[in-house]
Parts: sequence; structure tokens; C-alpha cells
Amino acid sequence: MEARQVLTMVPFSTIALHFISTVMQPHCCLEHGVSTVQEDSLRQSESKTKELEEEKNRLQKMTTAQHTQLDKYKKMSDDRQSLAESLETQVSALKKVRVL
Repeated sequence: MEARQVLTMVPFSTIALHFISTVMQPHCCLEHGVSTVQEDSLRQSESKTKELEEEKNRLQKMTTAQHTQLDKYKKMSDDRQSLAESLETQVSALKKVRVL
């Protein structure tokens, strides 16, 4: 039961990397300090995971900024449309007064 609780607190990427390093690739002798293909692969996977997380965060910030700009321009457009309708109403009223 305790092992299950520990695993639920570990980030998924860590669990995935552990699975790849222990199950999918041959076992190595880390206690002897021998650098293996498995260690290199693990380092590359960790590096790639970190890069992808940074890219995801950067893209999320950019998307948020773009949504903010879009909302601002939408509001400006609605305000201008309302002003245009008001001016059209005034022009129509002036034309009616002039015709009479």
C-alpha cells in the first residue's frame, strides 16, 4: 500500500523514464560508474522532456497574450460598431428633418 502512495506522488514523466530505463532497455551496472547506452538514452529523454515542458510553457504564455489581444480588439470592434450605428441613426434623423 505504501508503494502505491509513493508512486502517485511522482510526476508521470519520472515514472515513464523509470519504466523505459528499467524495463525497455537492458540493465546496467550504475554502481560501477559505467556509462551505458541506457544512461545516455535516459539523459537524452530527460533533456528532451525538459525542453518540451519549457516549449509548452512558452506557447501557453503566447496563447494567453494572443487571447488577451483578441478580446481587446473584439471590444474595440463592438464599440466602433455601436458608434457607427448611432451615427447612422443621427444621419437618418437629419435627412428626415431636411426633407420636411
